[in-house]
This record gives sequence, C-alpha cells and structure tokens, in this order.
Amino acid sequence: MNASNSIHSPDALKPVLNTLQLWGMAVGLVISGIYFGWSFGWATAGTLGFTITALFIVFGYVYFCMTVHKRVNRTMIPFDET
Repeated sequence: MNASNSIHSPDALKPVLNTLQLWGMAVGLVISGIYFGWSFGWATAGTLGFTITALFIVFGYVYFCMTVHKRVNRTMIPFDET
C-alpha cells in the first residue's frame, strides 16, 4: 500500500482530539512537572542545589530576554536619541 492510499484506508487512525484538547494536555504535563523532571531534580540535587540551579537558569533567561530586547529595540528604532 502506498502513502496516498494509507490515508483513506478503513484501518487508518482517525483524529479524536482537537487542537484545544492537545494544548490542554501539554499545559497539564508542564504544570505537573512530569515533562521537565522537577521531581527528579528535587530528589537528586536537594533543596539548596535545586534552588541554586533554578536561580542560575532564571538569571540566564532574564539576561537572554534583555539582550534580545536591546537588539530588537536598536534595530527597530533607527533614530532613537537615547
């Protein structure tokens, strides 16, 4: 059976979830921590180690956002006086 016939075959999988339901499942996985392994991080590194690591990641994320903001602001407003 070739690829064009497999879509219309009687045993082909049919979508049962819509986009909103898939999005809800993904958000639920992230919030619960299963997808990112928060439980494993807490168990392995302990409270202090995990907090230090989380603060390091937060610092990197904030630094990244500020760098991107400065770069976009500089290129998008060519006649800025500041």
